[in-house]
Amino acid sequence: MNVSSLSDVLDSWDLSVTVTLDVTRTDEAGTRERELRWRELRRRLESEGAVPADLAVLDRVLAEPMGGGGAQTRFVAVRAGQVALDELFYEGSRAGAGSGAVGPIVDVIPLLSYRARHAPVVVVHADREGADIEVVTAADGPVEASASIHGSTEYVHKVKIGGWRHSHYQRVSENVWRGNAEDAADEALRLFQEHSGKLVLLSGDVRARQLVAAALPQRIPVQQVEGDTRAEGASTATVGVTLVRSLDEQAARAEDEAVRRWLAVHNDERTRDRSTQDLPSTVTAIRQGQVEELLIVPAALRSRPLEIGPSGTDLALPGSPRSWDGESRRAPADLALLRAAVATGAEVQLVELESAVLSDGVAARLRWSSDPVPDPTNPTQPRS
Repeated sequence: MNVSSLSDVLDSWDLSVTVTLDVTRTDEAGTRERELRWRELRRRLESEGAVPADLAVLDRVLAEPMGGGGAQTRFVAVRAGQVALDELFYEGSRAGAGSGAVGPIVDVIPLLSYRARHAPVVVVHADREGADIEVVTAADGPVEASASIHGSTEYVHKVKIGGWRHSHYQRVSENVWRGNAEDAADEALRLFQEHSGKLVLLSGDVRARQLVAAALPQRIPVQQVEGDTRAEGASTATVGVTLVRSLDEQAARAEDEAVRRWLAVHNDERTRDRSTQDLPSTVTAIRQGQVEELLIVPAALRSRPLEIGPSGTDLALPGSPRSWDGESRRAPADLALLRAAVATGAEVQLVELESAVLSDGVAARLRWSSDPVPDPTNPTQPRS
């Protein structure tokens, strides 16, 4: 996962407050319940040192009415009286009614976890005349982008007219369908590339789906959905169910692939020195910019502190020598490592399902060997 978009948020080490609160509202009683949840969470955050000005901002932001239906969770981070992040998750809170954190690093783990499970998917509702195409990240979430293809309708229906003209019209109809499907595939591919899609879901007419799938490049992952049609007012329940399942499967697959990449390097004696498997060695590697891909188990690292400095790569184990002068602060190890990963351009993978593989809650693939780099002026001596 590329986390460079969070560089501005994680660059600072000023005290921040991060809140993840279920804001699902079904009636007035639900609104009252949400207010009570926030009040209880607010008291805890205040006792943990949250700045009153930041809590006041959260009071205002969390009181704002939310549109749309379905399960929703609000993710808000505030620092120095300003909103640093504000996003709506289209699911109920995975941490119960809500959670919060106070510290020098914005707790972006809930945000990254949500994004991992809600990668962009291109949904195509196809028929013989074209397709309606949408980019979505959640079954009940907003449409990120959309397009409609209205191709030729001439000879779109095969009819039995008899004689030699019958086969001629059949071929013409197939060509019209194929042309419409190719136009739909081109538009789906464009949206897939523009939005860094992970999957194309094809629903609608069986033959139209087949033609669109055939027109898409083989490198594009495609899944066909039975039952749903393009007709106005038709149910899209099957697409919704398939979308939820596909997003979960995609997230699990991404985690598994990242763990396998690390294992392939770490289990090979020839390349093992291009990997780490514990917190001390990972801290050393990431502050030197060695880490190519960081794997972290937030639940295993949250209670383990690291010392951090003003720069993203200023981090050290408690009690160990520091590479910077001046003040230091303590932060949870998962957030300190994530901050360093952003500062050094490392990819990040949150690990949950495969957490047992990472015995110390963290591991990394390195850009170069951890062995000393030879001095080019004297190959027999390591560079100082």
